[in-house]
Parts: sequence; structure tokens; C-alpha cells
Amino acid sequence: MKDFYFENKDIRVEHKYDFPMSRELCFLHTHLNAELYYFLSGDIKIHIDDSIYVASKGDVFLIRPNEPHYFEVDPNFPYERIVINFDPETFAKFDGKDYIKSCFYNRKSGQKNQYCASCFKDKAYSKYFMDMVTPSKSNEVNIYSNLFMILSEIADIFNSDIVLEVPFTDSLDSQIIRYVNDNLEKPLNLNMLCERFYISRSKLNQIFNRNTGISTWDYILNKRLNKAKALLVAGYPSTRVAELCGFSNYSTFYRAYIKLFGVSPSYRST
Repeated sequence: MKDFYFENKDIRVEHKYDFPMSRELCFLHTHLNAELYYFLSGDIKIHIDDSIYVASKGDVFLIRPNEPHYFEVDPNFPYERIVINFDPETFAKFDGKDYIKSCFYNRKSGQKNQYCASCFKDKAYSKYFMDMVTPSKSNEVNIYSNLFMILSEIADIFNSDIVLEVPFTDSLDSQIIRYVNDNLEKPLNLNMLCERFYISRSKLNQIFNRNTGISTWDYILNKRLNKAKALLVAGYPSTRVAELCGFSNYSTFYRAYIKLFGVSPSYRST
């Protein structure tokens, strides 16, 4: 099966098929743009913030800008997917009363990300995805028109009475991760978390490695820095951002930011 790839300044579209493959575990990350993920085959769990979703064939996942996520893939199964990264403002002038944007922003992080095949009124949504990755003389027009149709259907589902899939969020793992997410601006360390949740340091690190692919402290640092990136893009001064993201001194924040993103906090990425 031949992969498909298209990219311009506003959008990137990929159709990928892997088998056999080495074990894939993408560490927790975020994007400045939104991500639309269409699952075609494989065995995967999708971690979005402190939620875990199990994907079935035909499921669609919507991930907003700066929503932390990663994909846990079993390498023993053929893995096929279509991934689209784009700016949610792409269709702003056609989006009356922010109808489409509502499914990105009118929800908590890690919630209402999964749209099962049964949520859609018919199989037309699947055709929209496949048409996007079918080469044509007018790739750009084809991609934008089909993406708009997909997002319109997703917005219809989001704003209807259809009950979306509920991720796994009630475990001790999720309670700990949610606590960290809700307290990034406060002092956080391993001993404090262990005392609060009555677990050992090794158990704590096992929880974070199992759910995020990285250690407890790396997760805290990653979340703080991605929050900082979003605040900087929103126009907050870098010294204030450091405070809001739980860094006790600016030099520590400055060094960590450059190490992760390759640019200084004064650089305004869009």
C-alpha cells in the first residue's frame, strides 16, 4: 500500500500503513495545530491528557491545539491511519457562531475526543477521508472540501444528543495524572505525590511510564513547558509565564524551554 503525503503552510495530511514495524510508542507531545486522526486498522490505545481511549476500526479522534497525547501501538498488527494537522481557524469565515470550533474548545481536555463509526449517520464520512488521500490534479481543493465536510459532521454529532465514548479515567493512575494536570502552577515533587496517594516512588514512576511513556518528573516538566508555550503564543510575558507554570526561578524555566523546543521563550511561534 502506497503512503500519501500532502503539506502546505496551513495543513498536513498523511495516510500511513506499517507492517511489520518496530514497537511504536510516541512519547507525550502537543501540537500548535489541531489533529484529526482516522483509525483504519491495528491495535492501539490513544492517551489524551489523563484519558485512555481504545480505538476500533472507523473511529475518528479530534485533538485540539496543545492537548497532550500519544499513541500506544501493538507492533504485531498491521497499522493503518489517516492523520490531518490543521489550524482550527481554517474555516472560520464559513463557521457561523463557531459551530465547528465548539467541538475543539467547548469541552475539558481529554474528554469527548472519540467519535465512533456508529456516531455518524452513514458511511459518507469514511469516503471523505479516503477521497482526501486519493491523489488528484486538484489535491488542495479536494483536501479542503472533504475536511470541511468531515468537520461539519463531527460538529453535528458534538452538538447533538449522541453520547460519545467515555474514556478510562477512574483508576488511581488517572487520579494521580489529573492531580498533576490541575496543579502545574504549584510546587510538585515525587515525595509529595507519594504521600498524597500512599504509594512508593517506584510505583509512582511505573504509573507514569505505563500511561505516558515517560517518568513522573519528565511528565510534569513536559506539561509545564507545553502550558508555557500556549501562554507565550497567547501573548503573556515570559517572566509571568514561568511563574504561572510552576517554575521557581526564570533561569531554570529558560534552560528547560530551550532544551525541549529549541528556541528561547521570547520566540513567538504560531
